[in-house]
Amino acid sequence: MGRKGKDQVVIRGSVGIYTPHEAYTSFLSRVPHLFLAPTKMDFSSWAHILDPRLLRALADLGFARPTLVQAKAIPIALDGKDILARARTGSGKTAAYCIPVVQKILSAKSVCRSVFMHTLH
Repeated sequence: MGRKGKDQVVIRGSVGIYTPHEAYTSFLSRVPHLFLAPTKMDFSSWAHILDPRLLRALADLGFARPTLVQAKAIPIALDGKDILARARTGSGKTAAYCIPVVQKILSAKSVCRSVFMHTLH
């Protein structure tokens, strides 16, 4: 899946105008589910390690199940370990890197807020 213009997405040679959610859904419907995690895992199974706001955003964007690279990389990244992932285009590498980054930002923001509130009392 490649970008073409602002909202034009090229999916296997066909060009159309899609919202990000439509592009993702359309892309998944056209490729074999080889990229998806082999189990029935979904993002909500990480409720103990991902912020509820992040889980809600993923659901709103239509991301229900992590891809294989996401299922393997996200827990490792959240443990603070480095990741070097190599996978095909469209396999979910960007989200595998970005979801832990957003989680770390939300966690740091929460810690800063609680420290600030603690110093006020």
